[in-house]
Amino acid sequence: TQRRAGRLQADLKYGRIDEILATGLHAFLTQFLDRVNDLGTGISRDFLVPVAA
Repeated sequence: TQRRAGRLQADLKYGRIDEILATGLHAFLTQFLDRVNDLGTGISRDFLVPVAA
């Protein structure tokens, strides 16, 4: 989960607008939302929801 968060941060920080537009803004945003959703699931699983013993 921490690696996913770091990767997402790096992609946002160092991503270039011309690369985003070349891929397509809609595709980029769809992929971004999928990644944020996966990250949220990982955060919930790893840090918030207690594991049943």
